[in-house]
Amino acid sequence: MITRIAKNRSYWSLLATAILFLLAHAVHAQDVAGETTFNFAKVPDVGTIGSFSADSPRDIWATAVLEPVALHFDGTRLQQIPMANGSHISKVEALSPTNVWAVGQQTQASLSQIQHFDGTRWSVVPSPHFANGEFLSSLKALSANNIFAVGFITGTGNRSTPLIEHFDGTSWKAVSVPRIAGGELLDIASASPSDIWAVGADSTSTLILHFDGAQWTRVNSPGANAALHGVAVVASNDVWAVGAEIGETALIEHWDGTAWTEVDNPSDINSTLFAISAISSNDIWAVGCTVTACGDAGGPPVIEHWDGTQWNLNSVPLELGGEIGLSVLTLPSKQIFIGGFAFGTQGPVAYVLKGVEGK
Repeated sequence: MITRIAKNRSYWSLLATAILFLLAHAVHAQDVAGETTFNFAKVPDVGTIGSFSADSPRDIWATAVLEPVALHFDGTRLQQIPMANGSHISKVEALSPTNVWAVGQQTQASLSQIQHFDGTRWSVVPSPHFANGEFLSSLKALSANNIFAVGFITGTGNRSTPLIEHFDGTSWKAVSVPRIAGGELLDIASASPSDIWAVGADSTSTLILHFDGAQWTRVNSPGANAALHGVAVVASNDVWAVGAEIGETALIEHWDGTAWTEVDNPSDINSTLFAISAISSNDIWAVGCTVTACGDAGGPPVIEHWDGTQWNLNSVPLELGGEIGLSVLTLPSKQIFIGGFAFGTQGPVAYVLKGVEGK
């Protein structure tokens, strides 16, 4: 989710990678009494919270979107750790307190950047680059020597094609993927090394790729004129993806082991969902905002919960002039962290909401 991108990049690049306050405005989401109460956690103002990852409750990471800084919680203390210079960070992934990865863009935003934290400091790791530039949106670490990053290559005339890179423990290399005109991958999740999903959009519809351990192939999915921003895997036959349809409402899709289908959700018209995280098959959280008025009318972020039967809106507190949910982290302990930004008088202000189910 970036601000510094080419002016003539596709709508979905803008929607998925631009800070939403440049594009949209929000109305209040419907407040529905839920079993989880969210409160604002005290965090340094780093502008935005765009990504979460946790190896354990004592190793929680968050990254800003536009600032090269990470926040780390070790179970006792929240520490602000400088990252290597970059214009933004798209996603962070923690394997251990001494092995953390992040993807994003260099200061010249046309080129991607991959960073690694070794327990002491962040440093830039060499990665592939392409003649017209490329963008990395997300990553998934299956082990220390098996990590995938997804995004897209910018072609001539800014015509993108999907990009997937792989780290084998030694170096990052681009891997073979279907060449889909206008294709952009925005998130990735896995059930196993031979069952990995990547989602995004092409120039006309949602885009879903699957890796079976040998090759990436495209899988049919609903959603014309739509994009998928986030994906979460519960099991090989239980995968969820969220996003939005232009001019419609938030989009939620489910894979049952055979096919992807669209699932009803309670979001207001013109809302979008940016991220999703699963605890179990009947405990899944998704966050976003209402696209059409994220600043002018104010309002809380959109927070939805799947209880195994249906998606429900969860009520949330409101502070400042409207809040956008960009990221969500769930822990087995039933703790939920939601990050994003609120509209302050001087610009975006980072926030984190924390909730514990049943409290």
